[in-house]
Amino acid sequence: MSAPPVRRKDKLMSDQQALEFLARGFCGRIASVGADGWPYCVPLLYVWTDGEVLVHNPAARGHFRANVEHNPRVCFEVDEAGEVFDYGRPASISLVVLADRGGRQLPICAQHCGARVEVPSGMRLRLKRDAAGNLALALEPEHAA
Repeated sequence: MSAPPVRRKDKLMSDQQALEFLARGFCGRIASVGADGWPYCVPLLYVWTDGEVLVHNPAARGHFRANVEHNPRVCFEVDEAGEVFDYGRPASISLVVLADRGGRQLPICAQHCGARVEVPSGMRLRLKRDAAGNLALALEPEHAA
């Protein structure tokens, strides 16, 4: 089976450019397809040496190894370090919570809060749905299921 034709010919790299790109990189994703037809994609670090991409693969047989044994064709995507696109920054950020239980450990608090509930020691706050489908907050012992 041959590779499909490239649609964006303006994005093609020469072999030399591709090798230089691999040499500059260090991380990416490798994807395979299993015998069941499901894709499997894994982020990883890699080393480019002596014209080969070396990746860590444990001796134990896992998803990736089983997939490659089934079908040796994989897709390898490489990240290139560079500047991040500036899509703009939000004018403001608001923290919203369903329930504020107090006991803050960080110097931040929600600007919008559905309820403020004091939760006694040994208790927890749980969101429950009643028979009519309505949601309500309820206090219950921590060990309750």
